[in-house]
This record gives sequence, structure tokens and C-alpha cells, in this order.
Amino acid sequence: MFKTRLGLLTASLGMAIGTGNIWRFPRKVAQYGGSAYIMVWLLGLLIWSIPLLMVEAGIGRASRRGVPFAFADAGGRHLMGPGVFVAMITTLIMFYYTVVTGWCAGYFVTTLIHGVPVHPAAYWKGFEGSFSALAWSLVIALVAGFVVLRGVEAGIERLSLILMPILFLLLIGLAVYAAFIPGSGAGFEQVFAMRPSAFADPSLWIDGISQSAWSTGAGWGLYMTYSSYAGKKQGMEATTYATGFGNNLASLLAASAIIPLVFAVLSGAGAKEFMGAGNTGLAFIAVPLAFVRIGGLAGRITGIAFFTGLLFAALSSLIAMFEMVVLILGSAGMKRGRATVLITLTTMLFAVPSAISPWFFNNQDWVWGVGLLISGMCMSVLVIHVGPSRFVSKFLPDISPVTRVLVRVAVPVLVPAIFLTLTAWYLVTTAMDVKSGPWSLKNPYSVTLTLAEWFAAGLLSWVIARFLSKHAKEDTES
Repeated sequence: MFKTRLGLLTASLGMAIGTGNIWRFPRKVAQYGGSAYIMVWLLGLLIWSIPLLMVEAGIGRASRRGVPFAFADAGGRHLMGPGVFVAMITTLIMFYYTVVTGWCAGYFVTTLIHGVPVHPAAYWKGFEGSFSALAWSLVIALVAGFVVLRGVEAGIERLSLILMPILFLLLIGLAVYAAFIPGSGAGFEQVFAMRPSAFADPSLWIDGISQSAWSTGAGWGLYMTYSSYAGKKQGMEATTYATGFGNNLASLLAASAIIPLVFAVLSGAGAKEFMGAGNTGLAFIAVPLAFVRIGGLAGRITGIAFFTGLLFAALSSLIAMFEMVVLILGSAGMKRGRATVLITLTTMLFAVPSAISPWFFNNQDWVWGVGLLISGMCMSVLVIHVGPSRFVSKFLPDISPVTRVLVRVAVPVLVPAIFLTLTAWYLVTTAMDVKSGPWSLKNPYSVTLTLAEWFAAGLLSWVIARFLSKHAKEDTES
């Protein structure tokens, strides 16, 4: 159990705030140029993220078991399959997210001891896929396992109460520092300028809503896991809203720090070039290059602050993923210690391919990142099966009338519509990208590979669900 409501809130914020807040959101804001993107992103929070987080909160608080078992408790044993699928996608993300967290740890230590790499592009090229990147991934898996082994109160809650305030202070400090750098005004204009014509771009709506879907962790099963450790009578509505909007605040602070900094220190054309270089290009090349250009003690301190924040954001999300799997194994009868050791060793093993192969990492990031939309749809299927009104009455009886309407409308209607739109968009646009060979198995973003891996995950989820369902039935009969 979480000892305090503040502990639950900081842990939930840690679950939601990850590297996407710091390296994807600023890049997308810069790409679309400001307030139009932010408004669509906020809309995504209200029609996708908050409603699904409410669903997770209600189920987790009522069931107090791992995701597949919670699905079965809420909707019947035949819905254990979608629950297993949700857990499987998050677990597969956990394997390569361990590598991401290892990258952050490696850069943090390097910057702390030696300073920011003088030639960021060359350093990143040598680091990605190296033995050093692998070693840091294994270390991070051990760190996450140690925190989870200590338990919810002594491990997750205590660490979250330390990491989250520091993370927000770092983001605020970086944003204030960026505001006083000469030339940062162009960056702030890029973040907040209103360009109404941008609303006519379909990509704006796709990227804005999907950013919220991925960034908050809605539909991942992580908030369901943390909610299972809340008090039976604890209201989850305020915590859920605070988690969603707190996550968005962290994103805005990151954008207010990174974009003005890069625009001020690098040339305008150079800044826009790096903004289009992808997530890792921004975090490990463009921003470090800005620190190098700042130079001296100021450049080193801002570099340490940035990579500290990036590491804290990544680690807190990774710990939530570990805890989700540990709770599932615990719900199946395994002790916490044994479950933690098992998942730590398994993660260390399955993180290796992503750590040593950029191709494999890109494939996993793409396939399961888009696959998270299916996870959100699984939550919607559960609510539709139970009945939206009955679900709210049974699992969320203490929420306000406005939130009741939001859940009843968004989850069974808007979430499926968004799921179909976003999934079709990503698959079709990938298939139309003939230059990269969208159907070739050599392409990490291949539509063929994506569909094949989704099918394999679905088939394996069905097999696991059958086993768990039979095991649960035999236990009941005995």
C-alpha cells in the first residue's frame, strides 16, 4: 500500500513522465510551431488519456491484482486475454526502455565526470549499440529491480517522493535559465506562437493526440497497477487529473527549456535541422551541442541538470513497468522477492538485442509504440462489455458528474474512433513511404513486420490467458 496520497501521486507522475516528455514533445512542438499543437495535445488528454486513466484507476482499486486478473475480475474470465495483451505490450516496451534508461544513465555519468561530449554526433554514433550502452542497460535493470524489491512504500513511494520534486525543479530551472539566454525569444515564439493554418494539417491532429496517448501512460496497465495499492476508500479522481495535467506541465516545462536553448545557441537553420533528427537526435546530439556552445561551467552545469532530469524521468517510468509485471506474478502466487529477481534477470536478457542493435531497437520502439493504441482499445472493449453506465456505477461511484459523462462518452465512443484513425494513419503512411521499403523485412518500420509481431503477441496472449484462466479455475475448485 502507498502510505500517503502524496506518495501515490508522485509515483503516478513518475509513471507518466518519461523521456517522451523531454525529447518527443519539444520536437513536435517545434515541428508544428506552437499553440495549435498544444491545443490538440490538450484535447487528446481530455478525450483519450484522462478517461482511460479513470478506467484503470477504478479497476485497479477494486481488484488489487495484476492487469490480466483485474480484467477478469471486472469483465469475466473470457476478458483475461485482452488483459494479457495489454501487459505483454508494456512488458515488451520495458525491455527496450531499459536500454533508453541506460543511455540516459551513461550520458549523466559522463557529463558529471568528464563534462558534455565535445563532439556530440560522433560520441553518440560510438555509444549507440556499444558495449558501454549494453553495460549501462544491465546496471539500470539491477537498479530498477532493487527499488521494486524493497516494496511499494519503502521502495517506489520513497524514491518517487525524492525524484519527482527534483525533476520539476530541474525543469523549472532549465526553463528560467533558457529565458535569460540572448536569442531565446525565437525559441519561445516557436513554442507558443499561434498559427491557425496549422489546424488544417491532418498530421497535427494525429501527432498531438498520439503524443498524449503515449506520454501519460494511459492504457498501459501501469496506473492500474499503482491504483491497486491505493486505499479502498481513497478517491482517485483528483489524483488522476493531477497525474494527467502534471504530466502535461512537465512537457511544457521541457519544451520551454529545450527549444529556446537550442534556438538561442545554434543557428536557426541548424536548430530546425536537429529538431527533425528524431528523439535521440534531439536529446543526445542537438541539446548537448548547445551545452558545448555555451561552454565553461555554465554549459557543464546545464548539461548535468538536463541529463539528471532525463534519467529521473526514464527511471521512474521503468520502475512502474517492473512493478506491473511483479504484481502480475504475485497475483499468480509468486512471492515478491522471487518475482522481482525473475523479471530483473529476464529484462537483462531481453534488453540485449535492443542495446546492441539500433535496427532491432527501432523496430521494437515502432511496433510496440503504435501497439499501445491497441492497449487503449482493450480498455474500451472492457468498458463496452460491462456497459459504460454500469462500469461507472460499479468502479467509479465517487467521481463527479462531469467526469461520469466524460468516461461514458469518451471510452466507448471516442477511444475506438481515435484507435481506428491513428492506427490506420500510421500503417497507411508507412506503407506509402516507398523509399524505405515499407513491406521489406529489412525495414525496421515494415508494415509486414508490424502486423506479424502484433499477431504473434496476440496469439501468445491468448495461450497465456487460457493457461491462467484454467489455473484460476482449478484453484477455485480445489
